[in-house]
Amino acid sequence: MLVQTGLMKRISRQVIAGQFQLPEFAAAIRSRKTTIRYYRMLAREALLRGRPSLCLRVCAAGLVRFPHSDLSETRALALAAQGKPVLALRAMDDARDRLMRNA
Repeated sequence: MLVQTGLMKRISRQVIAGQFQLPEFAAAIRSRKTTIRYYRMLAREALLRGRPSLCLRVCAAGLVRFPHSDLSETRALALAAQGKPVLALRAMDDARDRLMRNA
């Protein structure tokens, strides 16, 4: 998780330099939840682990913060994984339309 969120290098350098501070680390861990990267990673991991329902919840939460993100496509993949191809295709169409409106 630290590597995927980009925190590993910074924390490793702090530890080596003797400058690591737990409160700063905790703040960095909390702040990762405000990035699109966090939601992408969490949604994809849920999908890869066979948890499409969890993926859908993560996508829904992420799309509130990042409505123009690629989480719409990930949502469509989760719907397809649940055996809902019609809803998946609709979700892809919605994602495409949203992209076209914002282009």
